[in-house]
Amino acid sequence: MSHDGGESFQEAVAGIIDTDGLFITPLAMDQKDPDVLWTGGSRPWRTTNGAQLWELAGPDLAGPDRISAIAVAPSDSNVVYLGFNNGYVARTTNGLDPSPVWTVSANGLPGGWVSSVAVDPGDTDTAYCTISTYGVPHVLRTTDGGTSWHSIDGIGASGVPDIPVHWIAVRP
Repeated sequence: MSHDGGESFQEAVAGIIDTDGLFITPLAMDQKDPDVLWTGGSRPWRTTNGAQLWELAGPDLAGPDRISAIAVAPSDSNVVYLGFNNGYVARTTNGLDPSPVWTVSANGLPGGWVSSVAVDPGDTDTAYCTISTYGVPHVLRTTDGGTSWHSIDGIGASGVPDIPVHWIAVRP
């Protein structure tokens, strides 16, 4: 992290004891509070003080797999979605509590690498994820907080071609 506009940098990993993050480990900042950041490998980690100290924010949710995408709901800092490289997505609605409760979903998800997650700015139950694996749907939506996911790829000439999709953003 830098406190002088990028002139110098220092490590900002105090408290994190895991060393199992992906090569490009995801990091997400809360849009309502820039001191709140999320990251993770097999377990989610959260800081509420601008990366001065990180704290464990959940158990190993992925088994041998890793967190590959993170999104904090723009309208509610307690709602956080985690995507995994095995195609699962987890959600909490109490992300700022000392011990958040996570629900893991695979219902309707095609498997593969979840490359991004985005939460609707006005509805925390509506979220989108992208999959960067060939041969499966690539853009999915939930409207029930992750209980079920549905492909919104489209079909035929108007659909998303069978190529990896790496990012999605919700335009209000």
